Amino acid sequence: MASLLNEKVYSIPMIFVIGWRGEPGIHDEPQHVFQGEVTLKLLEDMGISSFIISSDTSDEEVKNAMSSFSEKLQNGQDVAFVICKGALTEAPKVAYSNIFSMKREEIIEHIVEISEENPIISTTKISLLKVVEGCGRKTKLWKVVEEKQSCGKLWKNLV
Repeated sequence: MASLLNEKVYSIPMIFVIGWRGEPGIHDEPQHVFQGEVTLKLLEDMGISSFIISSDTSDEEVKNAMSSFSEKLQNGQDVAFVICKGALTEAPKVAYSNIFSMKREEIIEHIVEISEENPIISTTKISLLKVVEGCGRKTKLWKVVEEKQSCGKLWKNLV
């Protein structure tokens, strides 16, 4: 994004719609906190104009933002709409379904089985817990990215 889309390279205009994980002042998972703190600054540093959409933002304000973004897009610049938690509460509910026969737990069991003694890297707590709960054997398991909420240290070498 910082290189290919930028006006100094290819000037590919892009409208980003960014869900604001780790939005300051809103409780979120520990791994989102820092990203939330720097989201707007990163956009600013990359020269990307942004508009924050919250639950209080009117349709008219969004239309005005898009109008102000129009010239930037025509000049090959990027723009971003940053969406706050709860801003899209009136959006229709989406019914999710899984057409595949395997479930997450079964897939994790297969991964553990074929990994033998090789380390398993997990970047989400749910996958990590499923491996710990269901592996049935001692395995090297590393948890990266997520901070332990109680002490703010990285989890390492859990099993």
